[in-house]
Amino acid sequence: MNLRRSAAVGVVALVAMAATAACAKKAPPSQGEAPSASAAPSAASAPSGLVTPSTTSPQIALDNLDVQIRSGEQALGRVEDDVDAARTLVQLLLARAEYTSRIADMEHADKVAKAIAKRRPDAGNAHLAYASTLAAFHLFAQAEAELAEAERTKAPARAVRDARVAICMAQGRYDEASALRPDTTDPALGPMELATLGVLAAERDRPEEADQLFDRARAAIRDVTPFPVAWIDFQRGSTLEKRGDRVRAKLFFSEAHVVLPSYAHAAVHLAALDATQALALLEPLLRTSDDPQVDAAYADALRRAGRPDDASAAMDRARRRYDELVAAHPEAFADHAAAFYLDTVRDPVRALELAKTNARQRRTEAALDLLILTAHAAGAKEDACAAAAEGVKLRYASPAFRATVAAVRKGCSP
Repeated sequence: MNLRRSAAVGVVALVAMAATAACAKKAPPSQGEAPSASAAPSAASAPSGLVTPSTTSPQIALDNLDVQIRSGEQALGRVEDDVDAARTLVQLLLARAEYTSRIADMEHADKVAKAIAKRRPDAGNAHLAYASTLAAFHLFAQAEAELAEAERTKAPARAVRDARVAICMAQGRYDEASALRPDTTDPALGPMELATLGVLAAERDRPEEADQLFDRARAAIRDVTPFPVAWIDFQRGSTLEKRGDRVRAKLFFSEAHVVLPSYAHAAVHLAALDATQALALLEPLLRTSDDPQVDAAYADALRRAGRPDDASAAMDRARRRYDELVAAHPEAFADHAAAFYLDTVRDPVRALELAKTNARQRRTEAALDLLILTAHAAGAKEDACAAAAEGVKLRYASPAFRATVAAVRKGCSP
């Protein structure tokens, strides 16, 4: 399976950063509920070439996150217009969505955020919460409007800035994101902030700076929760994969999976790089994730393993789920659905329609590359030429993408 995920950190992940920092702290569980993630850590088995930090059990960490979400639901149930309770619940739901690929959590978070923004239009944190879910579903213009409201109603300036940075990065507006970012030399920056700056440096074609920031991010981790380790490793692996360094990318995806096996993003990318482990990596996720990307990756792994009938069944499940999600949230799932219809279903016409939807939301290398590929496969020369013309405008692009654009433009009208 050809994965075309942009290395730019997503808005869901940025919200997850704040929430999972809280997950590292002890939350008092009620009787019979799971212990907190501050339980005694256990060392993970490090992939060759990396030294995995000692982290707590991933199941304990996830159980603790579940406890916090249930507590948040109860708190909001007692006082419906409690802005802080609503925003915290939204953050926690988006964190679980990030680390378990549960689309239902994103949808639930969006309902909570929309409701609190409607009830409390005077509260900056209510607009911040709603902006985060709108951006998670790639409704960027609406999210920016909510951020403007958040700023007007005195939301914390740093939170507004971080949300704007995430949106700029998701849309490929890297210089704008850089202008908003904090000073990279600030000693107060935490591991997740440093890693986000590492992604931004990588997107701006500064690999050495990116590596330094990722190293600092790893060195800054103080908690035993596996979430920041897994998240930072996945982001670093994604930037390396985009640079063509598959060997090092595999190392970081492997470590992310070791410390947090439920982290579907890491498992899917690792499965694409390691056919021998693909089925073992993906099968457990079928029980915990409702993201069709998992079924699509599983179908590919089954095909590579010589099990065409099982692969066909998995592909059908993925296609049904993608159709559901594209109908409900077209902007959010158009990119992965387009790649799925192009690479797995072999329906370039449908893939092109979805790639156009994706490219309208963001002008990134990944989005334009996907549009060029789907247009070429569908025989849509005008669409390919239009995408290549947009690709020329990108300030930061890989040599491979620039070569693709140059090749396409040779066949286009002046």
